[in-house]
Amino acid sequence: MKNDEKLYVIPAESATKIREELSELKITSSYLLKYYIEEREVLAWDDSPIPALTELYCGSSSVNSLLDTLSERPSVEIPEQYLDSLSAEDIVLTNADYVGILTLIESLRTLKASTAMNHGISFEVH
Repeated sequence: MKNDEKLYVIPAESATKIREELSELKITSSYLLKYYIEEREVLAWDDSPIPALTELYCGSSSVNSLLDTLSERPSVEIPEQYLDSLSAEDIVLTNADYVGILTLIESLRTLKASTAMNHGISFEVH
């Protein structure tokens, strides 16, 4: 790590909320994928929500795994003066990791919203 490189912290509470959101998206996408795959002929998949649901399922799983990896093995060396102010569940990131994770999460949210609108799908658990 460069001495002047900024570090970002995702507090434990925020990390938990993000993980819950991603887990819910993975479960819901899995259920919807199963439904649409059984309902549609393979040749009609391209015009269905199946490609987007597949991306949501894989993306939510991958980002959650990335968060797990970064929390278990931080990609940065945390300066000693900050160690006491962090909890074990906080995630410390470089600027690039922070921007990348936020971009991935926001992309998943956008894809979820557009899939719901374009295909009339509800992602709400009833």
